[in-house]
Amino acid sequence: MNVTNIDPESVFNRLKSRKAIPYYFVVPFFVVWAIFYLYPLLWAIWLSFNNYSFTGLQFVGLEHYETILSPGSQFLQSVVITGIITLMVVPVQVVLSLVFAIVLDSGYTRFVKILRSGYILPLAISTVVMAAFLALLLNRNGLVNLLLNDLIGQQVSWITDPLAAKVSVAITHNWRTIGLFVIIYLAGLQNVPPNLYRAAKIDGANRLQSF
Repeated sequence: MNVTNIDPESVFNRLKSRKAIPYYFVVPFFVVWAIFYLYPLLWAIWLSFNNYSFTGLQFVGLEHYETILSPGSQFLQSVVITGIITLMVVPVQVVLSLVFAIVLDSGYTRFVKILRSGYILPLAISTVVMAAFLALLLNRNGLVNLLLNDLIGQQVSWITDPLAAKVSVAITHNWRTIGLFVIIYLAGLQNVPPNLYRAAKIDGANRLQSF
């Protein structure tokens, strides 16, 4: 096609067409996404195959991947520890948040507003403040160990002991995030039409079956 034969007016009219307008709105998103997400991702992948120094890049192939996947590497230990903490967090998170949502949705408790403020409060606290607060609670002379010492005459190294550290991380994560899942479950429960419960009751369904 000869470029000199292109009519600028026809091109401008195409750009002004209604079919092209939606694409104009998504172009800024893709530009930002490419600059701040796609390019750093591709650059990080390329760096993983190189040794970086002030003198430049030296291609080493799969050497870094062989190092992190070798037996006894810190990366594999981190994967195992992450898996253990996930098993500690997810079941408790799902069950407790669902129970709290059911209690709040049932209307049996008189302190609904207080409970709602209680599970939303951890979401409003910054991560730095939460970490500092929990460090004071869980250190050697913290409030938790003082209570354990009075109750059972024994203290726990919540930060230095491997198992206790995993438990403390799981408890902290659950305390931090359960409120978010309560909101999600509660929104789902409150969007169920009451007619469905009445219809299930007429059909002979018990509370568990209705749930």
